[in-house]
Amino acid sequence: MRDESLALFDRATAIAPTDIAARYEKATVFLHEGDHGGCLELLRGLLRDWPGEERAHLMAARVLHIAGRHPEADAHLDRIGDEGAFGREARILREFGLYQEEFPRERALGLARSVEGSAAHLPVDRVAERIAGALRERRGFSLVRAGDGEGAFVTLGAEDEARFPALYAQNRRDRARVWFADAVDPNADPWLSEATRVTQVLAEADIVGLPYPGWLEHEYRIASITGITALTNALRAPREFGAATCSQLVHIDLHTSGLLYDLMRGERRIGLISCQRALPSLLREAFGFEEVEYHHVPGEKGHGHLLSRAAVEGTHWPDRYREIMAALASRRLDGMLFLVAAGILGKLYCSQIRRSGGVAIDIGSIADGWAGASTRPGLSRLAIPGAGRTRPDTDGRGDDPPIDTRLVRLVRDILENGRHLILDGSFDREIGAYVDQETTRIRAPEAILADLHHPDRRALLDFGCGTADLRGMIEGFGYDWRGVNHVDGMAAEVRDRARADPRIDFYDGRRLPYRDRSFDVVYSFQVFEHVSDPHASFAEIARVLKPGGSLVGAVSYLEQIHDYSIFNFTPYGLKHAAQRAGLDLIRLYPSYDVYTWMARRLLVVTTGSDDTPLSPMLTRENAIHEEFLNYGARLGLSPRQINLIRLMFSAHMSFHIVKPQPAAGAKRRGGLGRLGRRLGRWARRRLGR
Repeated sequence: MRDESLALFDRATAIAPTDIAARYEKATVFLHEGDHGGCLELLRGLLRDWPGEERAHLMAARVLHIAGRHPEADAHLDRIGDEGAFGREARILREFGLYQEEFPRERALGLARSVEGSAAHLPVDRVAERIAGALRERRGFSLVRAGDGEGAFVTLGAEDEARFPALYAQNRRDRARVWFADAVDPNADPWLSEATRVTQVLAEADIVGLPYPGWLEHEYRIASITGITALTNALRAPREFGAATCSQLVHIDLHTSGLLYDLMRGERRIGLISCQRALPSLLREAFGFEEVEYHHVPGEKGHGHLLSRAAVEGTHWPDRYREIMAALASRRLDGMLFLVAAGILGKLYCSQIRRSGGVAIDIGSIADGWAGASTRPGLSRLAIPGAGRTRPDTDGRGDDPPIDTRLVRLVRDILENGRHLILDGSFDREIGAYVDQETTRIRAPEAILADLHHPDRRALLDFGCGTADLRGMIEGFGYDWRGVNHVDGMAAEVRDRARADPRIDFYDGRRLPYRDRSFDVVYSFQVFEHVSDPHASFAEIARVLKPGGSLVGAVSYLEQIHDYSIFNFTPYGLKHAAQRAGLDLIRLYPSYDVYTWMARRLLVVTTGSDDTPLSPMLTRENAIHEEFLNYGARLGLSPRQINLIRLMFSAHMSFHIVKPQPAAGAKRRGGLGRLGRRLGRWARRRLGR
């Protein structure tokens, strides 16, 4: 429907060239797609005709603040008065600009990456081990997850609250509306004082699932003010140094790995806090529990259209909340396992369960998935392993576990039977030096790009930029962005949209329209597989790169044909193409595992829907990657060996390539000068930190 909508907006504009509504709505589409450059271009055109259009000024300020162009954003806000709804939005956006000055995109993403890279950040198997230990020892324990809802109510001191009062008040209204519609004033006591206790809950929890970089990147892409600030504040929440963390998606990982069900099978009785009334009987049937102590809570009003009437009826706050808290505090729980799915109040329940000596796992939307309610993408078919009947929303296989669990177990079975790692000799010999030698952390191309930024090396070419979908992200890192497309490599309507951006150029597929040594960095995200002459493209990129400059990006390896793709690259093929152009490959990283990628694609092709049971697993570090890590640990493999086998079975790979500095008077041999080789060694050490 997207193309039809854009065509409709264009027809409306053709009929009435100065029409406000059609142009504004088209800009909104571009904004939500992450095409911030296209959005701004449309808004500038609209404001030339209607300089007083307040909505357009607000949207432009929002995008410009995210890009770090704060004076331009403030100039738009200066056109709006202080009164009425637009005045209130302008005050929120001014505070958002101040927040972005203190926590710009790169710093916020740095917080998320530092959490992931910490030794205290646990993979799912170690999370399960700690839960199992608490159950064995019958001691209090809580695993809670913090997302944008919790982050909206995190408090970071009186000074922080005083700096952003309008922004934080809006965040809290936005999130509370999902939970309670408009039945609760989120910025007044007693609710506010109780909800902000989540800060202490996160500080005391044994393990906290925190937002991952990809989620924060998504919020920046869609320019979500609440998403950006609330997730960043969740990452800012105070925790003791070395306190255990994990991915906010740990509940999905526990499900797909089957570890959640292993924990449940060891118990005779459990507790459940959820809006799904059918779950107690389903769980008793599946696991043979003697008792399921069930505490019903009314479901989120904002998901009322996805839940049954029985699930959302009633009022959670304050009466039901106080009843459940009193029940949890009334006795010692002696290590009893509780599964909790109750929004932000569920975090407070987890804390009380821990204080009463119980073991709380914040399973969130997994409970909805068990009941067949798709409150999150891809969670509508989470069959409970061992359930004695087939629900209409399962995959029809009765007692069999769901497809995501079966896929993980297939890979696990193969790896658990493995006793050796025997890699193809050429693969190890030619590629082994280019994977990370020190850690098994997977780095996305945008993370490499962020790390490479230097104030004196800002000129960046986005090779194959399309309609500039990544421009906002790249400019947020501090680069001076320029885009280029192959003129014959685009659909006509997409090409016309791209031509509207003066920062996007076009070339004939042979010679880029730039002088030699024009750019410090070239970024190419999933483009080279669509290029008909990759050697010519690499040669042109080498020409326009400055000595010491970098080519960073990602490319298809074991992915299926898609969108006129021509040549997928092997790791050795990418190294060969770089060296033929006089460039040095510095680092290769694995990406999405091929098993999840291909199985999900098969589901999409055969069902016609992107909402598949495997969609939540489509991350660069998922349960299947965990199986490879477990395999490596069992065999005592080095990080190099683990990274090589993961790279071998990746659908995509991320890369960092460098143009060497010419060594004075030295002959180049095989594309590598002495200084180039030294630069390569330096960059490999830097990226392997």
